[in-house]
Amino acid sequence: MNPPTRRDLLRGSGALLGASALAACGASPAPADCPDRAAGFEPRLASSFWKAQGYFRHDTVDASRIGDGIIRAQHNGVWQELPLVELTDRFVAWSFEERIIKLGEIARKGFDTRDLDGPHNACVATVGGVDASSFTSLNTAYKGMGFMPVPEGLADAVADLQNKSTIMQRAGLDQLTRMARALDVLEALYRQPGLFDRRRQVSLELFATAEFTTHTFANMLANPVASCSFLAFPTFELRCVPQLLHPDDPGLSDAERLAIDWTNGVHDLAHGGGDGSQRITAIYHLVELYDDSPNAGGRGTRLR
Repeated sequence: MNPPTRRDLLRGSGALLGASALAACGASPAPADCPDRAAGFEPRLASSFWKAQGYFRHDTVDASRIGDGIIRAQHNGVWQELPLVELTDRFVAWSFEERIIKLGEIARKGFDTRDLDGPHNACVATVGGVDASSFTSLNTAYKGMGFMPVPEGLADAVADLQNKSTIMQRAGLDQLTRMARALDVLEALYRQPGLFDRRRQVSLELFATAEFTTHTFANMLANPVASCSFLAFPTFELRCVPQLLHPDDPGLSDAERLAIDWTNGVHDLAHGGGDGSQRITAIYHLVELYDDSPNAGGRGTRLR
């Protein structure tokens, strides 16, 4: 029996972003006693998530059962338990091979912020926040995205990354030499795919603040579901529960703090260092994986 295609999963469902596949009652068509997830859904304003102390808490996501392979999310206002899946060998091989090729191009030509193809930049679709200025909250935005080490190796990986970054900062290297060293560090990591967690991708929310709410930020807070696709061939789509972490939240777990350290550290290493501040981190917990390549075996075929 062939795996279901995305069209099969969406047929007969009006739920946004293929929400039928995230149904609380399973991936099959919802039975009569399964609640209508969209009925009565009143998304919260992004400002309601912020605390007086200057941080927010993403309380529509519950990651307390990650160790059991479960992520809980309030999707369209209804809590759901969703089993995590892993990226396939094919996706991982494609991603790291293309990342290494891209590092070579950067070494020769330097960064080009207009270069959005490949595995680093995902086009992230979100929906469901409050946007009074528009008829819809549906939004897409390109996000720099990468891997995070497996939980049991994350603390050591963060310490090693911070040590390498400190050595480079103290060495007083010129910009070209420092960049070359940074690219070497990243390439060494990309040649060890076994170090990384296949159930997650990570990114930073660089622009959202308490005073300035981006569309992606508002959508993810109120309705934590995202579809992430890559401008590449093969063409993969990741359907995820995004979890936003503010670095000043005193309620963060040790693992969440390490995730912030890792994601900010890799960003600062690749982009010439930072000022010591940390930015909002997004963990994309993988729930479904599709091959959207426009050829046989793709066309919306669900892989996981």
